[in-house]
Amino acid sequence: MKKSLILMFLFLNIFIISQVDGANVLCNSCSDCNSKIATADPGDVLVLTTNIDTSDNVCINMSTNHITFFCNGHLTIKGSGTYGFLINRSSQTLVNSSISSCNLNGWDTGVYSKNANEFAVDNVSFTNISNYGVQFNFSINNSVTWSNFTDLTKSVIANNYDNVSITNSSFLGVRGVEFYGGNYPTVDTSNFTAVQQFSAWVKNSSNLTIYNSLFNLSELIVVNTTNDLNITLNTFLGNTTSDSLKIELGTSSSIIQNYFENSQSTGQYLLLQDTAINAFSYNNLVNGLNAISLVNNTHLNFTYNNITNFTGIGVSITLSPSGNFFENNFYNITTGFKMFDNNSGEKAIYNNTFNISTTALLLNSSFNMTIHNNTIDTATTGISLLDAQQHIVNDNTLINVQKNYYKEFNLDNLAIDSNSNITSLLKLYNGIGSVNFLSGINYSRFTDFSSIFSSNLINKLVMFEFESIA
Repeated sequence: MKKSLILMFLFLNIFIISQVDGANVLCNSCSDCNSKIATADPGDVLVLTTNIDTSDNVCINMSTNHITFFCNGHLTIKGSGTYGFLINRSSQTLVNSSISSCNLNGWDTGVYSKNANEFAVDNVSFTNISNYGVQFNFSINNSVTWSNFTDLTKSVIANNYDNVSITNSSFLGVRGVEFYGGNYPTVDTSNFTAVQQFSAWVKNSSNLTIYNSLFNLSELIVVNTTNDLNITLNTFLGNTTSDSLKIELGTSSSIIQNYFENSQSTGQYLLLQDTAINAFSYNNLVNGLNAISLVNNTHLNFTYNNITNFTGIGVSITLSPSGNFFENNFYNITTGFKMFDNNSGEKAIYNNTFNISTTALLLNSSFNMTIHNNTIDTATTGISLLDAQQHIVNDNTLINVQKNYYKEFNLDNLAIDSNSNITSLLKLYNGIGSVNFLSGINYSRFTDFSSIFSSNLINKLVMFEFESIA
């Protein structure tokens, strides 16, 4: 009896597996394939047996769910109509279907899906498509994998989506990937080469991941995208016309371990604007004009980055209320940090290394800044403060610097520690508060106070405290 039950159990499992696996169903034209799709069982694989060249408006209508359409080793479906593949449902539907190993040529849109959840485009090549290669609309868990988009005006677009991924795919043309109004968009291990307008455009979305991809002569743009933007282990090469990476109106951005090289752009590698709670860490930026522009950002942690060989500015910061900048290396750059019109939030620049041809730190109209334990080697000017308020400058090391603290206009509540190894001071002009040297300036090295302070500063009864270090 026990043996009979075991045999019956095995028989039932074999039967169930055969039903799930489905059958291979051969077809050879648009109409032949559509009729067989309409009667297909869940798990069936529709196998195309020959190339198709058609004038039909729609070639393949994926009207049945839970099926695969296989083009049998990249057979071509060519046409001049609207859709190569159409997957259209009237409401959200679990279609659990895919198309695989096809060439699509000449359509207005290669693949169009609407309300089709868990739909995949795998190993498909798109050429001579006049509108979009792939459109995902109002769908969940859609994907493009191992696919090629060549010389397309528009490649992939997802509208009102959840969890759309682009993986191991390549793009060459005018536009790459577009995500609008959704959650969890992902670009993983993909290649964007000389995409003319943008490689990826992400807008009104959340929880973005861009990972391990190549952006060669291409721009990545993220606008109004919030909650965990992760841009990690990507390579940005040779952008000549615009910013390599632009993020505007975002929150919780992590830009980690990316590599930027050889930009001759009038823009910069990174433009970060109107964003909050950002981490820019462990990135390498090499060769170009300007490296990074940060505008009106809050809670920025800029850490452990290497910025090398720039003829302009390493980091330009404007209207940024708070942030930490530490353990970064700046080498062979005209100006390291340039800050302008920063408001009263706390900011700290510490443990950085600068090898600069002109100015390491240029702070204009800056507030509430701590500049601590930095090493500045071989610069014309180490630290330049203009219209500075409530700054603390201490424990910095300046080597081969011609001018250490230079042109400090309209200083208010500035504290400078002699441990900063100051070897010379130029004039402090128009002080409006107190300027305190906190510990042991050896003022006897200066033969003429006029080489340190202008007479109009002293006449304003600004207080200075000196103690001999002898």
